[in-house]
Amino acid sequence: DYLDNTRIRCLMEDPEGNLWVSTYTNGHGLICYTKDGDIRSFTEDSGMPSNEFRCTVMASDGRILAASNGGLVILRDGAIERVIDDNSGLTNTVILTVCEGNNGKLYLGTDGDGIYVIDGNKITKKGRKEGLSSEVVMRITKDETRGIYWIVTSNSIEYLKDGVITTISQFPYSNNYEIKFDASGNAWVLASNGIYVADAEDLLSGEPFEYSFYNTANGLPSVATGNSYSALEPDGTLYLAGRTGVSCVNIDNYYDSSVNVKLMIPYVEADGEYYYPGSNGKVTIPAGIDSITIYGYAVAYSLNDPKIRCYLEGFGAPELIVSRSELTPLRYTNLSGGNYTYKMSVVSNAGDKEYNSIELQIVKQKSFWEKIGVRIAASLIIAAAIALLVWFILRATIISRNNDELRQAKDEADRANTAKSRFLANMSHEIRTPINTIIGMDEMILREDRTLPVEKYSTSVVKYAGSIRKASESLLGIINDILDLSKIESGSMNLVEREYDTFELLNAVVTMIRVRAIEKDLDFRLDIDPEIPSRLFGDDGKIKQVILNLLT
Repeated sequence: DYLDNTRIRCLMEDPEGNLWVSTYTNGHGLICYTKDGDIRSFTEDSGMPSNEFRCTVMASDGRILAASNGGLVILRDGAIERVIDDNSGLTNTVILTVCEGNNGKLYLGTDGDGIYVIDGNKITKKGRKEGLSSEVVMRITKDETRGIYWIVTSNSIEYLKDGVITTISQFPYSNNYEIKFDASGNAWVLASNGIYVADAEDLLSGEPFEYSFYNTANGLPSVATGNSYSALEPDGTLYLAGRTGVSCVNIDNYYDSSVNVKLMIPYVEADGEYYYPGSNGKVTIPAGIDSITIYGYAVAYSLNDPKIRCYLEGFGAPELIVSRSELTPLRYTNLSGGNYTYKMSVVSNAGDKEYNSIELQIVKQKSFWEKIGVRIAASLIIAAAIALLVWFILRATIISRNNDELRQAKDEADRANTAKSRFLANMSHEIRTPINTIIGMDEMILREDRTLPVEKYSTSVVKYAGSIRKASESLLGIINDILDLSKIESGSMNLVEREYDTFELLNAVVTMIRVRAIEKDLDFRLDIDPEIPSRLFGDDGKIKQVILNLLT
């Protein structure tokens, strides 16, 4: 009844068989329950800096190191030897953990001011500047094997080596309480959500590591209580101070019951029908079924809740890793015909270690359109249809293009014939004009009075002869035009380039056109740009023909 409703943080047995009880409430302070049954209480009344004690640690020289909210108390032979508090230079006197180091040094973990290192009367501090991620230090544990000090802060796990603090950033959880080690070199990290177990060397490697995790779903009766101290016996027995009581496990001889999980895949469901493995161990699914549901079970003969990995090989879906308690039948849709293998296995929490496994062969029969022969035939038919369609399109395109070319050639021939007919019609009139001129001028010569004086008679004849000459030249030009038309049709037309008089060319054209204009009672006017050069170089005959064709 003495400690009824009293919160106890830590229990420690000294070499003499006395039990030291660190109480936190009711003002009992630090209690020594002797092997003879006597109770002795160390409180503020007896010189203690506080009645709220966190833990006690047995030093190598027989002293007892007691951490309290008022500082550190060192007892020897049941008496207070030294008190290290604010009077000694501590800024924060709430000591959560104490660890004896080498050469008599003491490491004090505080509730918000990092670590105090006590070296005789000298006190130094290690905080954020020295590498701590948090200055709330829950636990400091000396590791003789690796020559380091493990540090558990409020948000990380770190270690101190050669004066340098390093954070284990790859640890999967942040709210941890303390750390213990088994005989195999594994670190057991007691956290607020359970226990993490990993190789200590892997923790120090700085690389991702494999770990196991145990909580109430795995059979752990209770998770650790914050600010409590669990005890590890030399034989490997760990007494876990839990929220609902004390749990006991031997971490040196711990059996992972994950290997004792029985896996089963009894049947496959498809469209309301159940299909069971045949004598060959395979499940055959008929064609025409689009989706299947695979029923897999993991039976554990303990409260363990291991990780189960499931995947359908040959389907392409990613693998699924879930806890046994979360395992449900898996449904696969759009399943084509072929052979598949459904695999289940018990794996470690990290998923990289497999304990036992089972698999089921599933054969889904191919539908008519999934058969290779049908697919080849269908491919050939489609290819032939495409080729035939392309042939029809090309044929229609070629025929259409040929028809267009023929139509265009016919139109061009029609236009050429029309132009030739119009040209010949014009030429027939043009031919008559110079011939009539020649005949008329010749008639005038014949009618000329030969009795006239020679000079007057010669003048008249010369005048008529000039008209005949011009008419002959015009007739010759018309004949040349007709010959040129023949050359154009035969493709043998050539240009005859030479220097010519621009005004003579225009005068010759005007002379011929004016006659036509007068006959049709048209007014023909000529306006010559003064900027036109008097002499040009080219085929004046062709130019004359072009102008005459345009004006007629």
